[in-house]
Amino acid sequence: MAKNSTKTVSIDTLVVNMATNVRLMNNYDLPAMEQSILDLGRITDPIHARLCDSVVLRGNRRTLAGQKLKADPNTPQEVAASLAKVVVVFHDVVPGSPEELEVVLDHGRQKGLNKTEVLLAVWRMDKQFLSESQIINLFYSALAVYTNNAKKAVEAQGISNLKDRSDYL
Repeated sequence: MAKNSTKTVSIDTLVVNMATNVRLMNNYDLPAMEQSILDLGRITDPIHARLCDSVVLRGNRRTLAGQKLKADPNTPQEVAASLAKVVVVFHDVVPGSPEELEVVLDHGRQKGLNKTEVLLAVWRMDKQFLSESQIINLFYSALAVYTNNAKKAVEAQGISNLKDRSDYL
């Protein structure tokens, strides 16, 4: 299991690499994210990044919006100061590994992936030689939404034994 550590860093030290992310850039809606940061006065949810190189694994929209606001001289001083102290969960994972992919694919409460993004993520996992079973187990929530079968994903979440869950899926 990969180790995680939480640190406070400046938003401009993080690296957004579109090859690592599954979200399409035209689905980012950065103006809405910037407004959310301005309204709240800070980024409220932690950003997740790779420990070895600070590449963002989850939170690319927040990172890009925060970097833009921090660079803008018109950003209120208290917001700019908060962007110099952003909570980041650093994951000690190997680039391209299943452990990294699990972090990248977990969108939690954030904006969900659209159908194209789901398909691209599945294609990427297939190119990494993951089996159908592995893909389903890593990505079952998004696949359930995509296939209009959210009930099955909710039922799967209730199965604590991973083998039983895998068999069910």
